[in-house]
Amino acid sequence: MRVAEQQRIVAKVDELMRGCDALETRLAAARTTAIHLLDATLHQILTK
Repeated sequence: MRVAEQQRIVAKVDELMRGCDALETRLAAARTTAIHLLDATLHQILTK
């Protein structure tokens, strides 16, 4: 395998890993939002 091809592969893997990291961050934020929404909903139901 040529060095140039190896460099392209490494660059693509790095790009994909950055995408995975971004998705992981968004998933964590979505989970936090879901928990807050559930807490707020339960609070509304239980305090009426």
